[in-house]
Amino acid sequence: MDSIIMMASVGALFTGEIPMKTVVQISGHGPVPGAAMAQYTVMTDFDGPLEAMTMSVVISNKGDEASRKMQAIARAKELARLFYEQAEA
Repeated sequence: MDSIIMMASVGALFTGEIPMKTVVQISGHGPVPGAAMAQYTVMTDFDGPLEAMTMSVVISNKGDEASRKMQAIARAKELARLFYEQAEA
């Protein structure tokens, strides 16, 4: 399965700096030639092996594979931010 691994820190999304590893994989409904949208799975392992987050996101099928993976990460961050904000309410 095609994937990209990125090292990042949560930064402004949450309070404090938590090291994390993010893996983006094409889901079962990945990019289909001619389709307008593509589904990707974004998996993040946080500071230890016991804390993780997995999201399925739908993004535009435009651009090359690397740009779609970056779009998938951006969409997952957006959804995580919405979850965080709504969970506080």
